[in-house]
Amino acid sequence: MTFRKRLFFVSSATAVYIGGTAAAYSMFKWQSDSGGEAGAAASFDGMADKYDSLVNREETFMGLKFLRWWLVRQAKGDALEISAGTGRNLKYYQLDSLSSLTVTDASCQMLWHAAQKQQQLPASSQTPVHFRVADAARIGLSNSSSDLPMFRRNADGTEDSNSSGSSASSGASRHGDKSGSRGSAVSTVEAKTSGCSSTGSSASAEQRYDTIIDTFGLCSHQDPVEVLREASRMCRKGGRILLLEHGRSHYEWLNRMLDDGAQHHCRKWACSWNLDIADLVRQAGLQVLHSSRWHFGTTYVIIAEPSPVVQ
Repeated sequence: MTFRKRLFFVSSATAVYIGGTAAAYSMFKWQSDSGGEAGAAASFDGMADKYDSLVNREETFMGLKFLRWWLVRQAKGDALEISAGTGRNLKYYQLDSLSSLTVTDASCQMLWHAAQKQQQLPASSQTPVHFRVADAARIGLSNSSSDLPMFRRNADGTEDSNSSGSSASSGASRHGDKSGSRGSAVSTVEAKTSGCSSTGSSASAEQRYDTIIDTFGLCSHQDPVEVLREASRMCRKGGRILLLEHGRSHYEWLNRMLDDGAQHHCRKWACSWNLDIADLVRQAGLQVLHSSRWHFGTTYVIIAEPSPVVQ
C-alpha cells in the first residue's frame, strides 16, 4: 500500500470515528440529567424508541456489528446477557450451542424492544430465551426489587408470561396501538413491560451461568467494577465473560477529547465514554484470556474467566 493510500485510509477511519462520536453526542444531547442508576434507566427508557435508528449507521460504518457477531458466537451453555438494551445481539447468538439465554436490562422500555426482536426471529431452536428487567450490579441478589420476569419464548414460537400480572394493569398504555398488528402473544409482552412494576420475584441467588455477555454496557453504570464483580459471581467456574466495550484510547490526543466532553456527555446520556476498560477488568479480578482493541484503542474486545476470589 502506497503512503498516499495509507494516509487516505487513516484519515477516513479517523473521520468516521470522530464523526460518529460527534453525531452520537449531538443526537443524545437532549437527554435529561441521569441522576444515578435509576436516572440512567429512565434516560434509556426515554430514548428506547429511537435508539436503534440512531446508532445503526454508526455501528455499520465502524464494523461494530461484526465484532458483536464474533463475540456473541463464543457463548455456550447457560448464557446471561446484562445491559442488553434493545437486543442488538440477539440475532447473532447460536442458540443451538446454548442451554438457555437470559436477557436483562435495567430499562424496561429498552428490553421491550429486545423482546420484539426475539419474537421476529425464526423459532428454529429448542433453547428457551428469557427476558428480565434487572440491575446488572445486583443480578444475584434475591431481594433485588428491580427484577421482573417478563416472557419466555418456547420452541414452538409461543410465549409464556412469568409475571404475576401486577404490571399488566397499565396494559397497552404505551404500545397498545401496535397490539392489533402483532398478535395476542406480543400484546402480553407489551402489557407486562409497559407497567415496569416489580412482581416481587427475582433471579435465584444460587443460579449461575456458563457465559455472561456485556456489550457497551459498562459505560452506563455508576460502579462498573461492581458490575464486573457481579458478573464474576454469577459465572460458573470455568465459564467465560465476554465483553465488548468502549473507553479510553491508545492516543492521548483522543483521550483529551473524550475527557473534555465526558462530564457533559454523561449528564446528557448517562454514559461515561472515557473509562479505562482494561483497568476496570483488572480491578474486578477477571482473568483475561483474549484481548484486542479497535478504533484507535477505544473499542475493547475481551474474553475472560471469572475471578477466583469471588467464586
